[in-house]
Amino acid sequence: MVSGMQAKSEKETRFISWNVRGLGGLLKQAQIQEMLEGTDAQIVALQETKLATEGGDEVRDFLKRRFVVHESWVKAEARGKVVHRGGILMAVAKEMASWIRKVEERIPGYLMVVHMEEGKRKLAVINMYYPAYEPDGTKGRGALMNSVENALEETLREARGGGEMVVLLTDGNGENSDTERRLDWEEHVVNA
Repeated sequence: MVSGMQAKSEKETRFISWNVRGLGGLLKQAQIQEMLEGTDAQIVALQETKLATEGGDEVRDFLKRRFVVHESWVKAEARGKVVHRGGILMAVAKEMASWIRKVEERIPGYLMVVHMEEGKRKLAVINMYYPAYEPDGTKGRGALMNSVENALEETLREARGGGEMVVLLTDGNGENSDTERRLDWEEHVVNA
């Protein structure tokens, strides 16, 4: 958990970041609901949901009771068959919904930014799934990872230029990436 913007009640903003490695199964959905019931998180970032429009309804419905939910997913072909890879979900507590200025899907299924502002405080919350494998199944850095890294660098540059504090919520697969190593001390990286 990381402290971010101060709410009107002077509470810290609480974040949860979790690579759920798939949200389609009912057992996984029950685990996530149980974990969220016991927390007062205001921003929830899930990575690698592997969902398209089908599946995950239990978690979606549960989240929508307390949060405004934004999703991004990607459908890819691997070894001749269609699979769902990636997928991210960002949920912002309803009491903070008025703070949302803009939601950007920078790379579908891999990088989403929620820009928030409350008074003079500006915050860019980035939810990033940094894939360990390329869509063709090869492990290691390739075109997809390069595009995620480049989009992250551009997003950070724009956020900083706009005076936003940055919170990067990620799955940790990119923990050795050049960009994550260069984050300034006042910015935060939260690994699931």
